[in-house]
Amino acid sequence: MKTLRRLPWFAVALGAAACSSPSNSASPSVKPVRLAPKHAVIAKNAVTPLQGSMHPFARPERELGRMGPLVPLTNMSLLLTRSPAQEKRLARDMMDIQDPTSPRYHAWISPTEFGARYGASPADVARASAWLKAQGFEIIGASPSMSRLSFNGTSGQVEKAFQTELHRYGLAGKEHFAPSRVPMIPADLGTVITALHGVNDFRPPPPHPPAGPGRRRG
Repeated sequence: MKTLRRLPWFAVALGAAACSSPSNSASPSVKPVRLAPKHAVIAKNAVTPLQGSMHPFARPERELGRMGPLVPLTNMSLLLTRSPAQEKRLARDMMDIQDPTSPRYHAWISPTEFGARYGASPADVARASAWLKAQGFEIIGASPSMSRLSFNGTSGQVEKAFQTELHRYGLAGKEHFAPSRVPMIPADLGTVITALHGVNDFRPPPPHPPAGPGRRRG
């Protein structure tokens, strides 16, 4: 039986948009009633942008054209949100885990335990999974921390599902790909999903080796 790797709360830590509806008026003798956000009615086909999903290197002046629709893309993921109550609890527990005077100092937990306490709910994961499956994606599953939902598909499926376009870009003599405009998701998933990852192949540059004796930085 494998032993789960124990990790600090802050090592696994990764915002949600609230949906609302305008108030509806009844008869003149009855006060208008404002619906609570969880009961808000969202217009059919309404969408919301995933603002954290664009790469800064994907600039118009670097465009080389649009990708073909059949390019396979693997290990894409949706970044899942947590509730405000979970955020507050996580912030408090992060302070305790780093406070030598706290009885919970260095009380490590596993990614699975982290997911149970601070991750997305199974119901929210099921909603996001059902939407992805309806778009034709292959579902890999949620991470143990319940912070990501991974899936596979093609470039054409990504463009259609997220209402974006995947373009090719040139940078430093190499060709890359990335969305050319902000991806969209159904508005009723706006409180479940916060970002789309794995839809570009830009990678951070390797770190410079430390300067040693006889070596000068350029």
